[in-house]
This record gives sequence, structure tokens and C-alpha cells, in this order.
Amino acid sequence: TNRLVLWLFGEAGIPQSFNIAVAPALTPEWLYPAIVWGGLWGLVFVLPFLNSRILLKGSVLSLLPSLVQIFVVFPYKLDA
Repeated sequence: TNRLVLWLFGEAGIPQSFNIAVAPALTPEWLYPAIVWGGLWGLVFVLPFLNSRILLKGSVLSLLPSLVQIFVVFPYKLDA
């Protein structure tokens, strides 16, 4: 969803009005990673734990992608 909004804003020229050079092309190569990873993280929500405490389950599970981004993806991409 965020990628589609970013593309739409880029097409509308909104980032350029703030002197930000973001205008991605709407291609399968650009959308594919977000769709796949979003689907995989979405599957975690169907795991049978904390079903009676939906808000707590959502809060706990929403931290997982952020932690992976911080401790796995960023060090890998930055060669740290």
C-alpha cells in the first residue's frame, strides 16, 4: 500500500513540490518485494496465540518487521 501511495504522489508531483526526488516507476520489480514480504508477515497474524487479546497480539506482531528491518536488513544493506 505504501508503495502505491508513493507512486501516486510521485505521479502527482507532490514530492517534487518539497524538493524531494522520488518518482518511482510502477513496475512488477518494484512492487514484488513489498507484496511478498507483506504477505509473509501477514501470515504471522493467523498463528494461534493471544487470540483473546487481539490488541496485544497486533502490538507484539507489529514490532517484528521493524526489528527485522533494524537488526537484519539495515546491517546487511549497509555492510555493517
